[in-house]
Amino acid sequence: MTRLRHTWSDPYRTEYATERACWACGLVRVTRHEPGVRPWVEFRRGGRGGVRADDGSGRTPPCEGEAPQAAGEVVTP
Repeated sequence: MTRLRHTWSDPYRTEYATERACWACGLVRVTRHEPGVRPWVEFRRGGRGGVRADDGSGRTPPCEGEAPQAAGEVVTP
């Protein structure tokens, strides 16, 4: 399987959060920006609760999707 970088959708903004979803694997990146609190990032996959990016690793979880070529799809530039 070819490793991918996340390809994020356009942002969906609410009053205290901005959400983007990865087109390949469905991971949701949620940037929280509540008043009086420093912004933070959470990641959700498959409806499960958020995993904070500042949990010590400081990293985005890897993309678990497949590159279109690996899935047998034809990609045109």
